[in-house]
Amino acid sequence: MSNTRLEQRIAELEKSLHRERKISAALIKRLKHSINDNADSFALFERNILLQQEIERRTWECRVSEDMANEANQAKSLFLANMSHELRTPLHGILSFASLGKSRTKTESIEKLSRYFHMIDESGKRLLLLLDDLLDLAKLEVGQMDLNFVEADFKHMIQTCLLEQSAHLAEKSLTLDWCDDTAPVLAHFDDNRMRQVIRNLLNNSIKFSTENTTLHLCLSMHDTLLDGNDKEVPAICFSLKDEGIGIPENEIEKIFDKFIQSSKHRYGSEGTGLGLAICKEIVQAHQGQIWAEAQPQGSLIKLMIPQGLSS
Repeated sequence: MSNTRLEQRIAELEKSLHRERKISAALIKRLKHSINDNADSFALFERNILLQQEIERRTWECRVSEDMANEANQAKSLFLANMSHELRTPLHGILSFASLGKSRTKTESIEKLSRYFHMIDESGKRLLLLLDDLLDLAKLEVGQMDLNFVEADFKHMIQTCLLEQSAHLAEKSLTLDWCDDTAPVLAHFDDNRMRQVIRNLLNNSIKFSTENTTLHLCLSMHDTLLDGNDKEVPAICFSLKDEGIGIPENEIEKIFDKFIQSSKHRYGSEGTGLGLAICKEIVQAHQGQIWAEAQPQGSLIKLMIPQGLSS
C-alpha cells in the first residue's frame, strides 16, 4: 500500500542520514590524523582542502536527506490525518442515521425515515468513492490496472463530462469559454479512465473557482509528444484554466504528488490529496504528461496524450 511504501522511504532516508553522518565523522578524524602525521606541509594543505570539501559535501547531503525525511514524515502525517477525517465523516453519518432510524421506527413518519435512509445512502456513496480512490492508486502504482484503449472522440468525452457538471457550474454561476471547432478529435485512450481524469480536473476547478467567473477550456490536436523511444509523435493537448484561488508558484511541482494538497486548498475543503496523483498515474499510463503552470490569477492545468498507440 502507498502508506507502507512511504514509511519504507522514510526509513531508508533516515538510514542514509545516519550513514552520511558516520562518514563525515570518519573524514574529520582522518583530517586530524593527517595534520599530526604528515610532515609535507604542501601535501598536508592540499589534502586538508580536499577533505574539507568532502566534509562540506557530505554535510550538505546529510541536510538534504534530513529535509527529505522530514518532508516525507509531514506528508505521511497530513495524509493520515486527512484520511482519518475523510473516512470517519461518512462512516459517522451512516452509523448516526442508522441508529436514529432504528430507535424511531415506530414513532417517526415515513418521510423522516426516508430522509434517514437517503443520508445513509449518500454517506455510503462518499465512503465508497474514497475507498475507490485508494484502490485505484494502489493498482496504478503496481501496474495492475488494465486499460482498454479504443479510438474515440476526446472532444465528445469532454463535452459529456461538462454536461455531467452542468448543475455544479450553475450553482456557482460559472461561464464556460470553450475554444472549439466542429471537427472530432480522435485519439486512442481508455474512455473510462480519461473521463475520471477530466471529471477530477473539472471538480477541482469548479470547487476552487470564485462565483460568477469563467472556466477556460481548450483542446488542440496540433502538438507533438516524445514517446518511449524519444521520438516525436502526434499528440492532443487539453488545458483547463479557472479564475479561482490559484496555486502558489512554489507548489506547482508538488500538487501531483501523492497525499499532497496545495496550502490554499488544504484547509476548509474536502479531499485527501489523491485525486491529482491518480490523474497523473492515468495520464502516464497513456504515455502522456500532465502539469500545472503558474498564473497571476487562478490555476492552469494541461495534459497531453499521444493520438495513437505506441508500437
